[in-house]
Amino acid sequence: MVYILPLRHPVEVAKACATLDVLSASRFVLGTGAGWMKEEFDQLGVDFQSRGARFDESIAVLRKLWQPGMAEHHGRFFDLPRLQMSPAPRHPVPIYVGGGSAAAFRRAARLGDGWLGTGTDPEQAYRDLAEIQRLRGEAGRAREPFEAIVPLTTPPDADVFRRLEDRGAHGTVSYPFLYTLGPSSDLAAKRRYLEGFAENVIRKLG
Repeated sequence: MVYILPLRHPVEVAKACATLDVLSASRFVLGTGAGWMKEEFDQLGVDFQSRGARFDESIAVLRKLWQPGMAEHHGRFFDLPRLQMSPAPRHPVPIYVGGGSAAAFRRAARLGDGWLGTGTDPEQAYRDLAEIQRLRGEAGRAREPFEAIVPLTTPPDADVFRRLEDRGAHGTVSYPFLYTLGPSSDLAAKRRYLEGFAENVIRKLG
């Protein structure tokens, strides 16, 4: 799931995420997106046109607040005096950037700890992964830890997942029942689908 980061104040986000990190024993990852629906921003009184710049600065603020001890920030959108986050996360919370636009790819490559795809066919996914790897190289981050989560809009296939892994993917998202079974499937049909997924995908991938 992608959280529309520019809609919220980063102090509020930092506090909620730090608490989730403690409660989950550092298993929490923050998936972020820029948003596309202007009406959402209008309802909350946040400027839609500056959301990209606000997004970038929010990431910087979050990383400062998740460090041990006191922190402060003085930027274009946020001006924070010295303060300390408590409880603080045991480790900085990973920030994954979601989206399929050129701007999302650039942001993930420059600032993200990972990338969340929006759902494509495998051939487009291969191209997206190659582009993100290229941009990470340009940003001097090719050797830094990074994860790519690549949902597909095609039925699950073990061979396709292997090819995605070879091209830099670290995970995917389970193919939704809406696509596999339609909008009105019953519990028995869902169970049969999951059993088939276990046999034809999980078992083959080991």
